[in-house]
Amino acid sequence: MEPVLDRASPLTSVLTPGERLIWVGHPTRAGRTLPAPRYLAMIVVAFGYLLERLVSSCIGSPLPILARLELFALGIIFVSPVFWLRHLDRLVEDTTYVLTNKRLLMAVGPDRAQIREVALAALAPVNIRWVHRNGRVLVFDRRGPGSSRAIWTFLDSGKADKWFTPWIVDNQEFVRQLIETARKDYWSEPISSNSRKE
Repeated sequence: MEPVLDRASPLTSVLTPGERLIWVGHPTRAGRTLPAPRYLAMIVVAFGYLLERLVSSCIGSPLPILARLELFALGIIFVSPVFWLRHLDRLVEDTTYVLTNKRLLMAVGPDRAQIREVALAALAPVNIRWVHRNGRVLVFDRRGPGSSRAIWTFLDSGKADKWFTPWIVDNQEFVRQLIETARKDYWSEPISSNSRKE
């Protein structure tokens, strides 16, 4: 069964003539399950209430309204990083990985400007490594010297993506084998076509 791209994905319009899909996937959750926004709001209210009760009991009298509001604002400040992490989780949920017979593509969110690519010709053998908070992931390097170079480039702008962006998939070995097979086929295809011409 051939892989199919979601019609809403920005990747549907970027495949070139002769480029065919081999595999389409999405990242797995990184093992952290964050509460929904309504529960985060409840946590902020509960944290502010408990803090207000604690301070009131320590000073022996109820706090003025302004002081109570300040404590609730403090609760929001403490919980705000979780809202940011939820935003990052949402980006991960909207990410699509694609392997074609010519390149790897990665769309982060629905914006075409966030599509990254790397040609199979530029890839060194793919590794599986353990990364803190993500577990076992697929890690990509460029061929040749200078492994610290950026792997991914943005499709439209051509700028390098300097972030470390491994692929977080369930079946790492299966996907790694697919990529390695596509890399070998990429290099053997011109050789076989040249030998046919001779």
